[in-house]
Amino acid sequence: MILKKVGDDKFSGGTISDDQGRFVMKDVNPGNYHLQVSIVGYMPFQREITVGSLSTFINLGIIELTEDAQNLQNVTVQGTSNDGLSSKLDKKTFDLSKNTSQLGGSVLQAMQNLPGISIQDGQVQLRGNDKIAVLIDGKQNAITGFGSQTGLDNIPASAIERIEI
Repeated sequence: MILKKVGDDKFSGGTISDDQGRFVMKDVNPGNYHLQVSIVGYMPFQREITVGSLSTFINLGIIELTEDAQNLQNVTVQGTSNDGLSSKLDKKTFDLSKNTSQLGGSVLQAMQNLPGISIQDGQVQLRGNDKIAVLIDGKQNAITGFGSQTGLDNIPASAIERIEI
């Protein structure tokens, strides 16, 4: 429900209804107003009302809204894969740029959220097996060597393009 002042059409207040469809607005100044009641799927209801100063209560009675049914000619649904996961026969690729919630953490934190990957005591494990090689740009280095990959916690996830498993 919206109240607008008659004359200048200035917004004076608004509220939503409760579970029974009743609405209450408090502290409305005396004057003439345009009342508008609307909900999706129904025609808006408009009425001019006068708020006086003798009573603090106005009962507008039952307001019935008329259904506004419209037939659509067609609906087109378009979408893209937003999970950032690409599955091929030999590997799975996880694109971090499509998952913005991961960009604030480290590479180790991003890897922890991948399916089949877990981190225990700084070691990256694939389905419980810690005998894996972690490569950066296709090469192994001291940060990603066997044993502990805690060095990956120092690389921001936003600095990498993708993770391939």
